[in-house]
Amino acid sequence: MKSGWGRIAVASAAMLAGLMVPGNANADTGSACRDMDIPVTVAGSAYTVYGRLCNPDAGPSATLQVLVHGLIYDHFYWDPPEFDKRYSYVRRAAAEGYSTLAIDRIGSGRSARPAGTDVTALSNADVLHQIVQAARRGDLVNPWSRIVTVGHSFGTVVTELEAATYRDVDGIIGTGWMNMPGLLPSTELLARHTSANYADGQPIPPGYLTMRPGGMAIFYQPDNVDPEVLAADDRRRGTDTVGEIATPTTVTLAQIMNPIAVPTLLVVGEHDWLFCTPPEHRSCDAATVRETQRMYFSPQAVPSTYVQAGAGHSIAHELNGVDGFDAMIEWLGEHGFDR
Repeated sequence: MKSGWGRIAVASAAMLAGLMVPGNANADTGSACRDMDIPVTVAGSAYTVYGRLCNPDAGPSATLQVLVHGLIYDHFYWDPPEFDKRYSYVRRAAAEGYSTLAIDRIGSGRSARPAGTDVTALSNADVLHQIVQAARRGDLVNPWSRIVTVGHSFGTVVTELEAATYRDVDGIIGTGWMNMPGLLPSTELLARHTSANYADGQPIPPGYLTMRPGGMAIFYQPDNVDPEVLAADDRRRGTDTVGEIATPTTVTLAQIMNPIAVPTLLVVGEHDWLFCTPPEHRSCDAATVRETQRMYFSPQAVPSTYVQAGAGHSIAHELNGVDGFDAMIEWLGEHGFDR
């Protein structure tokens, strides 16, 4: 199956040049960005995934970071347009000399929406694999030989599952995810969902869900977030699918059978309610995170860890989100991911 997907992806890649949208200079980000629609396949059918590629002013870096958002979010998780870009990892990465490709995962944002049952952790990982391969071939403007995938929450599920399955990335930064999430908070998260029939005024296939108004507040530590950030998230809340909700623990099984073997940084909020809340879990500190996650990585790839003090789940948008950005940029440099 893997080789079949790959052949389809290679055949589809020839269409990419015609699907590119011309780049534009983005003074706010301090980078040159361009929008693109990347051909992919899901369940044997052709679709496109939206991506925003941003290079530093000096040009593409030696390392490309592929940014993968979590449930309900889209690529704006990494580059929210408000708040003078205070919460933008894209801007920070560009200022430090790194290229980024922020995607809308398949079924999210500006990307195509297959049937909700076809959009799972597994199909997300396969689509990410197709994008990584396209970046390596040079289909996304120029070829990259060094690629780090950067995930948040379910996006980390996708990046880790992709790495465990396809072994084709050079490093991982996983934020807002640890194996395994708590049962009680997961139940509460599901209770905040409702069916989604429309996105941007357009009807969407069955099997899509969204968050109830105000539901995204669960992602934050109340005393560490600007209320205007909550309001912006609520306005932009997107979709997830029944297939995604049903398959997050796929990554746990994949990593047990085939532990990740590349350098990895795990970043988690000190008060992340999914993973750091007694009695289901121990309180989070760097040693605890490293100890509990060690079994999912090979002995050569024991993960580095950073616990963002005072933060909840959506660490990039909390008041001290820059602390997590600092840890991510520092880790990249320490592990030889050149600009």
